[in-house]
Amino acid sequence: MKVNYYLDIDSDAIYACRGPWGANGMFRLRDPQAKEKQWEFLIPNSPAWDRIHQRIYRNPRVEEIKAAEFPAPLPPLPETPPGPFPEAKDYFLPEKPIQASAYPRLRGFLKGQKDKAAKVFVVLSEDRYETLLGDGEFHDFERVFFAKEDAERYMDQNRGEWKSFHLREMTIKLDHDLLAFPDFTHKLFDQHKVEEVVEGLESLLRT
Repeated sequence: MKVNYYLDIDSDAIYACRGPWGANGMFRLRDPQAKEKQWEFLIPNSPAWDRIHQRIYRNPRVEEIKAAEFPAPLPPLPETPPGPFPEAKDYFLPEKPIQASAYPRLRGFLKGQKDKAAKVFVVLSEDRYETLLGDGEFHDFERVFFAKEDAERYMDQNRGEWKSFHLREMTIKLDHDLLAFPDFTHKLFDQHKVEEVVEGLESLLRT
């Protein structure tokens, strides 16, 4: 299977991509000049994989090289791990359960809702300069609202030539004294973590 090698123009790291678009495995060599160097496997759909995939294939910030021509010998490329691998959204869900007691205003609000649950509207911002000319496309957490109309008004008032927004809906539910997120989804380029949404809601309820 064909392997393509790329030199990062900013960090001097080397990437090895097995198969078309790295579909059969992507690896990184952080310091190709080190005496003891080892390839690092980039887990598909992980945040690190996404950023490097964009550096190579979306907004190229690399130079293609031939392994045999590199000044220092490169170590043999290992086999691609078989998986299975986490889904992209798993990297943005909490690593451990979120105690509702840590967010007393949100807990109180949810207690008063039907089924102790509420749909919220998450505004993600996109730096268009980065998307078009920089490191790639990333949708970062900006604000969260309880009403869709408020979220849409905020986006209308703040978008500009180099700033755009993406609206996401999600449900937050009080499950005993834990916060649950039964319909959390992750779309391509989204970067927001559940904790950011929860903290944003707690701040919103504080005003």
